[in-house]
Amino acid sequence: MDVSITLQTIHAIVGQNGAGKSTLMKIFQGLEQPDAGKIIINDQPCSLQTPSVAMKHGIGMVHQEFMLIPEFSLLENLILGNEPIATKALGLGVVNFEIALEQAHKLSDFLDIKLDWETPTIKAPVHIRQILEILKLLYKDVDVLILDEPTAVLAPSQVDDLFKLLRKINDDGKTIVFISHKLHEVVELAHKITVLRKGKVVSESLKDELEVHELATRIIGEEIEPVKKTSTNIEIKTEFPRLKVSQLSARSDKGTEALEGIDFEVSPGEVLGVAAVAGNGQEELIECLAGLRKITAGSIKLDGKEISEFSVSERRNIGIGYISPDRAHEGLCLETSLKENILAGQHKIHRLAPLGLINKKNANELVEKKLHEFEIVHDSMNQNARSLSGGNQQKLVVSRELSAQPKMMIISQPTRGVDISGRNFIHQKILDYSNNGGAVILASEELDELLFLSTKIAVVFRGIVMAIRDPSAIDIGQIGQMMLGVKSSSIA
Repeated sequence: MDVSITLQTIHAIVGQNGAGKSTLMKIFQGLEQPDAGKIIINDQPCSLQTPSVAMKHGIGMVHQEFMLIPEFSLLENLILGNEPIATKALGLGVVNFEIALEQAHKLSDFLDIKLDWETPTIKAPVHIRQILEILKLLYKDVDVLILDEPTAVLAPSQVDDLFKLLRKINDDGKTIVFISHKLHEVVELAHKITVLRKGKVVSESLKDELEVHELATRIIGEEIEPVKKTSTNIEIKTEFPRLKVSQLSARSDKGTEALEGIDFEVSPGEVLGVAAVAGNGQEELIECLAGLRKITAGSIKLDGKEISEFSVSERRNIGIGYISPDRAHEGLCLETSLKENILAGQHKIHRLAPLGLINKKNANELVEKKLHEFEIVHDSMNQNARSLSGGNQQKLVVSRELSAQPKMMIISQPTRGVDISGRNFIHQKILDYSNNGGAVILASEELDELLFLSTKIAVVFRGIVMAIRDPSAIDIGQIGQMMLGVKSSSIA
């Protein structure tokens, strides 16, 4: 693989899951070593043995998951590992916070960012934490900033602000490597775009040479058929809504009020999209519905039956499926086989164990059927789940949950970290499910995803439903404003 990154540019690297993006970034960061070839920086061959060595060469990375200590202030997180020392005696040093604060203000003033550096990081909005991760690298005076899906948890206006910041950083002479599955953002921001496919560079282009559709075609290697949304012909009449939530309240892990007086209902064939900036209650709401978090007030009813006190397993037994936003720790057991992950909790539903022992032949047939049906790229049903790419891991979760034929699905971030082909596939499966009478609660950070899949959208801000709207009567900009607390009545 030959990749050339020109200094002082914004360079996007894109590709399907498993194309080699993560491996390449790990090599750049010193987390993995290449089997062959050279890394050349400023015409000099380099060996990036560790992240600290990479940092000495001016290369730093902002990961999808924030690397911050929540209890520390913004300032403490900024200087961590590079603290200005006032005195040294007997090998001990004292941090000079006056100098640190002066340096922090100098950095934020240059970038025209207003921050209260004494704010505990846990209380900072998510976009401030994202900016702080970038400022940490600038404080360390890196020359190359690698950003992995930096807009995943941001509202549209926050994405605009982040891009302004990145352009200013680039204008100051820094190089930015931008990794994203959001192709419209790639085309908007990057000067140059490298496309990887199966570990090889298949395309390098200036952004003016590409539109989003052409870029998607290069990533996949063939013309992409867009997912078509069709209405169902199935009419299901029920005495009660499939799910009815009334005056639901709940607390966060810190004991603060996370949800207050939430009301909504979902009928068979409906998809209720939940839009919120991270930290505003979206995650807690999903956990309450799935049975992972206790509610402090209110009611949750499935087909008219109160289930507020039901456990996760009890909810699954009555027909509630759940796709977690964290496939690695909640959705899958990565150290067990694909077969075991698909069969988990399914033996009763598919009658694979009528006498208490799983019928091996029938189980294998079911597993092979699901691996094929959900287009999961694999070598063997017995390989462990960790060996799959992120996109194929997500398909594995979706396969198991939908195969259970639940009455309703609680789905959170179904395409996080999934490439365009996997995204289209998962969207089609969700649409097929709802068109056949399934009810869906869908939480997503992707507003275009919510607009496309939902029959109605609930916007949550600071634990309160700001509005529930028909997606055909609202656009991304209006949703984004409500996510930041602008009341719907004030939106033209």
